[in-house]
Amino acid sequence: SRSAIKFVNLKYNKYQVDKYNLIPIGKDVLTSYQSINQMDQLSRDISDGFKKLKLKSPVATFLPYSSIIIKEIIVPVFKNEFQLKDHLSEFIINNIGNGNQQNFDFDFEVLELLKEDTQKVKIVVANKEISEDYLALFQLASLNVEVFDIEAFAVGYLTEELLKRKENNVPVMLVDIGVNYIKLYSFIDNNNVYYGTHKIDYKELFTSFVLNNQLFENIDLSSLNYVEKIYSEIERLNINSTILSDYFIQDIKKIIISAKSHMLIDKKVSIEDFDLYLMGGYSLLPNLLKDIKETGFSSNVNYIKSLFESEENKNIPLNQFVRI
Repeated sequence: SRSAIKFVNLKYNKYQVDKYNLIPIGKDVLTSYQSINQMDQLSRDISDGFKKLKLKSPVATFLPYSSIIIKEIIVPVFKNEFQLKDHLSEFIINNIGNGNQQNFDFDFEVLELLKEDTQKVKIVVANKEISEDYLALFQLASLNVEVFDIEAFAVGYLTEELLKRKENNVPVMLVDIGVNYIKLYSFIDNNNVYYGTHKIDYKELFTSFVLNNQLFENIDLSSLNYVEKIYSEIERLNINSTILSDYFIQDIKKIIISAKSHMLIDKKVSIEDFDLYLMGGYSLLPNLLKDIKETGFSSNVNYIKSLFESEENKNIPLNQFVRI
């Protein structure tokens, strides 16, 4: 992410975290579209992280959602996958690549067969320059990338599997409150049916909060972990953080309303009550979980860690788990 490199090693064939680590990165290392500005520094950080945890290649990583284009299109049913791929390649050249397919990589999934020998296909088109930069990044760190996923797809699929394991039977919304975006995943019958983002920038809000509460002697707002330090001071001094919670809740409500509207229009599904799970570093704002519960827009509010609850994962601190 734009705030940290996150290393996670799962035990074989289990949703059990074996090793993990987070390394903060500077704000100029990645652009707002998560293209890489400082390749050498980032590759050294990745290499050091793997050595510290004694992890080995190959690795799985993901491209940022902002670097891809997703389209669902109706196409003819072809005799084989090669013909379908050629047809989709032609579509990308004419409709996305401005006549040049060389700048893109793509993958596809057949969603359903329709009438009259047609089918609905989802295509995912990635900017080749960004994907090649990410490959080069790991090569510089002497690591081999075996799996390249898309961030939103990976989180969505993992949550589907966790909900199925939990035998969940109600709609679910997962809200990831990151540094630059609030991301929302919506699940119906444990299938990820919606993903949306809402841009945020809370730096000015936190700066104002620090000044108003005279915390500036203890907090350097230019540091990478200034948010964690603000959290610590709020709890240590028992400061009322309602004004911060209110801003967060307003933005969370906006994206939830947008998701409900999308599902009503596109999926013909009306969601009244749902379970709400939080993840991301900003979700740890003191009292935010309690304040969200008091708004009443979800009868069950919890951190994503509760979906992983088991003896194997109980040793991982919450402030690490919601970010990995």
